[in-house]
Amino acid sequence: MRLYHQFLGVALGATTVVLGLAAHASEPLAVEVSGRARAFVFARDQDQSPAENLKSVNAFANAAAYFDSAKTLDNGIRLSGVLELNSTAKNLFSGGTRNQFGADRIYVDAVTAVGKFRVGKREGVNSSIIEDAAPEAFLTPTEEIIGDVLKARTGITTRDALTFKRFADHAFGVTYETPAFLPGLKFGLSFHPSTGTDSRTINRTTSARNGVDVSGRYEGRYSAGTYRIAAGYFQSDSRAALKNATKAWNTNAQVTYGGWELAATYLASTPASGKDDTAWSIGALYGIGPYKISATYLASRREPIPGAVLREQAQRATLQGNYRIRTGVNVGLAGFYAVQRDAAQQSWDGLGLLTGVKLAF
Repeated sequence: MRLYHQFLGVALGATTVVLGLAAHASEPLAVEVSGRARAFVFARDQDQSPAENLKSVNAFANAAAYFDSAKTLDNGIRLSGVLELNSTAKNLFSGGTRNQFGADRIYVDAVTAVGKFRVGKREGVNSSIIEDAAPEAFLTPTEEIIGDVLKARTGITTRDALTFKRFADHAFGVTYETPAFLPGLKFGLSFHPSTGTDSRTINRTTSARNGVDVSGRYEGRYSAGTYRIAAGYFQSDSRAALKNATKAWNTNAQVTYGGWELAATYLASTPASGKDDTAWSIGALYGIGPYKISATYLASRREPIPGAVLREQAQRATLQGNYRIRTGVNVGLAGFYAVQRDAAQQSWDGLGLLTGVKLAF
């Protein structure tokens, strides 16, 4: 615990100093505005219980705006701040439309000769170090549309299932990343006083506390492409202040060869509930010109009760295609097949097709 407090104090102190230097700068900061808009339409066919009547066709839309400001001081320190506003609408073809709007990310970066410091509301360092758990041509891990399309039959996590973002997503935190002191080598450390996304993060009793994310990766090149190996460790205290109540680790490997990209990721978690789970994914992508195609497979297992011999299971195979019309404008298609096995060992099949457009400006 003392280590956590020391790290938090040093990082906050360093950030306060650099922000103070920026406050004394006479030149005003310029603000750049960018954004994205995405819309998807899908059709699905999945097993239903006698009491269910699941709609087979529906839609999803999302838009976000980014406000970014940066400045380099005379001493070489670079400061930048980012605010992301996000709006989401689901189930557009049904009466149960659900709209969400809010500030997803608010953070400040200070890049110095000794590394990069970040303070604010964002996921920890593991998500950026792992990047994509498996390559996808059209969708991304933050666009877990298929998980929303298929009705969940288990307690298995599918959204950000392979990075520590699943434990501390958009939570206030302090992050430090090492400078490039060795070619291709990078380490990072994040500390979240609370892993909850509520604005009252510090000392909040309804969320896990003292979340620590330690991650690193090594990147290299060979004659025909690149390779990367990454790994991370996460732990946090539960709401009841039990020490190290949640633990997890993950590892990732990636290789590129010409227009091909192959990657695989594995994560094992021991949550405070005692319901251990594992997840892994593997995928391949090929890109040529404006076209990309990919195939990915995701598999997860979870204990429905602590120590259970029979586990909940989920598998999903996805084929995707993407066409870049112009810079920032993409259209794509994704087909998927999934099998879920619940605690009673009953299987639930589902398949479907999704298409959409993605704009970035």
